[in-house]
Parts: sequence; C-alpha cells; structure tokens
Amino acid sequence: MIVRRRRGTTTVEVSMLRPRAISIPLVASVLASAAILVPTSDAAACGGTFCDGGGPQVMPVDQRGENILFVRDGEDIEAHIQIQYEGEAQDFAWIVPMMAIPEVSVGSEPLFRALLAATVPTFTVSQRTDGDCGGGGGLGCGAQRDSLADAGFVDDDTDGDAPGDPVVAKGTAGAFEYAVLDGETTDQVTAWLADNGYASDPEAAPILDAYLQAGFVFVAFKLRGGAGVDEIHPVVLRYRGSEPCVPIRLTRIAAVDDMGIRAFFLGQHRVAPTNYRHVLINPIQIDWGALAANYDAVVTLAVDGDEASGHAFVTEYAGNASVVARNDVEPPGLDGAAFVGLRANAVVAELVRQHMLDCSITDDLGNTFDETGGPCTALHPLVGPLLEEFFPTPAWTTPAEWWRDLDGSEEYDTTDWPAEEFAARFEERIAGPAEHAGDLLLANVYLTRLYTTMSPAEMTEDPTFHENPMLPPVSNQFSATVVSDCDGPTHVELADGRVIQYDDAGQPPVFEDMPYALAVEQVPSSGAPMVLLDHAAAIDDELDAWNAAQDGGCACRMVALRSDALVLFGLFALGARARRRRIA
Repeated sequence: MIVRRRRGTTTVEVSMLRPRAISIPLVASVLASAAILVPTSDAAACGGTFCDGGGPQVMPVDQRGENILFVRDGEDIEAHIQIQYEGEAQDFAWIVPMMAIPEVSVGSEPLFRALLAATVPTFTVSQRTDGDCGGGGGLGCGAQRDSLADAGFVDDDTDGDAPGDPVVAKGTAGAFEYAVLDGETTDQVTAWLADNGYASDPEAAPILDAYLQAGFVFVAFKLRGGAGVDEIHPVVLRYRGSEPCVPIRLTRIAAVDDMGIRAFFLGQHRVAPTNYRHVLINPIQIDWGALAANYDAVVTLAVDGDEASGHAFVTEYAGNASVVARNDVEPPGLDGAAFVGLRANAVVAELVRQHMLDCSITDDLGNTFDETGGPCTALHPLVGPLLEEFFPTPAWTTPAEWWRDLDGSEEYDTTDWPAEEFAARFEERIAGPAEHAGDLLLANVYLTRLYTTMSPAEMTEDPTFHENPMLPPVSNQFSATVVSDCDGPTHVELADGRVIQYDDAGQPPVFEDMPYALAVEQVPSSGAPMVLLDHAAAIDDELDAWNAAQDGGCACRMVALRSDALVLFGLFALGARARRRRIA
C-alpha cells in the first residue's frame, strides 16, 4: 500500500499482484485464475455514515491472473501470453491448441506490467459531509491452415519422420522447450504426451479430439532441464491467422468457477468480441462505499445474465495506446553485446548502467551518492535468474549482497567466463523482447482491454475478436462521492448525476432483483452495437422507488438513464473522467 498526502487529504493507492498455485493435469491453462477484490481499508465513519470529510480513496481492481495480448501484423497474429505458476519446475506443463504451426519466442514481462498498470479499472471514491456530524475526521481459431512447407516455422531438428510420431516441429524459447504436435489420432497425441512426462487426464481426450478434427495442432511446453520456476517468462506465438481467438475449451480442464479471463489488443481500432456478447455493467450495483470491492462479482453476474449466458465480455479500457509507459517496457540503452569481452567483475556495473539493477546507496533525504555501493535489486524479473545461472549466490549470503560484492571483486577480475553466452541469453530474454515490445507500442495506436469470468461448464465455445472503427473509447476511470448528510441519510452521487440513497442506518441498499447488466450488445464488424437487452429503464425505476422511500430522499436529483443514453454512458466511457492516474 502506498499512502500519499495531497493538499491536506489522503489518497490511498492499492495494487495487488498475488500469484496463485495452478494444479496441472494434462493442461496448464494460460488463463486459469480468478480475480478477487478485497477492500483494504475502512473509511472513517460515524453512526454508520462517512463523516471524515477526507479526500478521495482509490481502489484499483485486483490484477492477479494470467493475461494474453493479441497484435495483428499483416497476415500474421502475435499472441503474447503471460504465464504465472507456483509449484515444482519438473511439474510444469502447458499445452496450447493452434490452427497453424507458430513461431515461438520469448515475451516481455515488463510489457504486461505496463499494460496492467495503464489500464486497470480504477474506482475513485470521494467523501463529503453536508452539515455537522459532530465527530469529524490460444489461439489461432480464425487462422487459415498452411502446409508445413509454407508456414516457414518448422524446426529441421525433428523426429517427425518416425512412425506414429506426432511431432512436426520443436525448439527452445528462453527457459522453455516446446514441441508442436500434429497427430492423426488423439491416441497418438496422448501417447506422446504420456511418454514425455505429461500427466494424463481422461477429460482431455475428447477435447483434444475435437481440436484435431478441426485441424488444430498443439504446442506443448515444458521448462528446460535445470531451469527453475523463477525463470518462467511470457512467450510469443506468431502464426498465420485472420482473427484472435482464446482456446477456452481446453482451458476448462484446469479451470475453476468464475475464472477470470483478461485479453489485451494492440491495433488501429477498438476490439470487440465476435461470437460472444458485449456487456455494459450496471454502476448502481457497484459497492461504492467499499471502494468497489464487489466489482468482480458484478462482472460475473452481468455476463451470466439474460442474453449473455456466460458468453460475454466487458470493456475495461479502450483508447490511445500511449497510456502505456514505453520507457517501462523498453528502457534506454539495453545492449547484450556490451557484455562481450567484459570482465566478470564489471557485469553488475553494466547491468546498473542499462537500468537492470539498482545498487544505489541513498541518504536520509533520498539523495543518491553511490550507484553501485549498496545491496542490489533486480529491475527485471529475468535478471536475477540470469545472474544466478552464471554467478551462483554462495550459501552464506543473499543475492542482493552477493551482486554488490561481485562488483569490482578481485576474485572475478577476469575475462575467463562465458561472456558471449551471457550476452546471448541477455539478448534473447531481456533486450530482444523489450525492443520488440517497444516497436509494437510505436506501430499500434489503439489499445483495448476486455475482461470476463467463466466457469468450466460455460467453456464450450472459443471466443474470437474483431476490430470496429466505429466504437467509442472507454475510460478505465470510475468515480463517485459518498455524501454524509447529517440532516438526512447518507447517499452516493455518481459521476453521471444519479444518486443512490442509503437507509436510515447509513447502509447502502441491496437490490437483489435489479439487473447487474445495464445492457447486452452484439457488436458487428462495423457500425454501432446492436442492443439486445436494455435494462436502463427498469434500473432507473427501481432506483427511483428506493430513493423515494427513504427519509429525506433525493429523487429530485436523479438523472434518468434511458436507452438513448447508452452510447454516451458506455461503461462510464465519458462520464467518469474525474481525474486520470497512472498506477506504478
């Protein structure tokens, strides 16, 4: 938690990234996670109402979970997949169904961090007192199947000529080794998986068979021998295809109820689901007094409602891709060649120069007076594993202190170390992916972030996506004011002007029968969305009735939100821009 003082008030910024364990049967899904919101602080209250008159409190949505980024490049699509895993390295296994044989490379962890930080839905709740309270204070589903010769991604070092061997390509990418399987039968594929250490799951066979019948191949990943789980990094799968697609059917093998699925898209226009619905959530159902702690539950109930039936997404951000801090993705000066010919005791100083390590010493005022004299902190998730591989930390110290001591050490004042191998690993895993991520941000002007939750029973159809140049932007900033009226009930004022009255005890209403979706849409490839279900009138009527029933009700302050205002509302697209904030 970061607490900052601003003009005599307090802004609380909270961002949580907590990894979760993934059990791995035959498949370790790239999307097996569920985002859970937890309120982190109680607002000051008197008599059950907010009376402290303090400044805004900010609660970003929890960012946990695996994420995927799609980028179109001509006739190809790149799928960047962030993998989060807890467990033993030898137990890691992951299979991705694809319509075409992909090119596999190392992805960028800083790119995902920057995407999440720039687009996470953020709820800003201000508090105001009226009167005197007395207290104060996978992919490739739309691809066109190419022949192996035309695909251009086949590894010559393959045993695919062996009878019954489904391997058509194999290779390594960073810490992973992979094989592309194209079996004639499901038994052939499952036999290879079993022979190569992939655990069996009887539920997987019919799903694998359905993909095989549709012409898919499978990319099977494992960690390379000796690689630890701390070396797990994003991967990039580049394939010939016409539309992005998430292979959700296979995901259900390792899925949990209401599993979160988050997809990013870099391109020229906003992206919407093709074969899934698009949902606008009902802001009345957000628990503003608890800093939107129920956001994930609202999304789940909205996408599970009528006309959506568990096959729908909400748009969490759509707009200019420049919101992503490019320097966080591609720090200046990255250069693997700089380590070639370098003495071993100069590696730490070079990593500091390239902004990959921080070994600075600062005084009590925050002034830096020694850039390499203190314990070192890795500024990239793969720098630590890389140093450990070439300069293992002795048992009697810690990595932070060992890297500091390595700098300038007479014991390591030598060029007799595998500098070229170190440089190659640095280029493959850090510098190269950073440069590519930076190029993607320069080449693509629009960024879309979609989110949904699904349970295994709902994972019956792989969602696909398309661009629509006619769709409006969507802000990720949401705001409201909780007003403690000492002459009447507490109420919440939304950015669109509507008011939600609390009861006499200062508690927010519970609308059990009110829809969680404001509207359900089907989005075409061009033109405005087609509204399939519009709950705006029913929502307003129920809210009006509630407010009128409360003492001192303020129904007169209502701003009705009817169907003709849906485009303007657009999930607070334009109405909740009280202020923008970058999340570190």
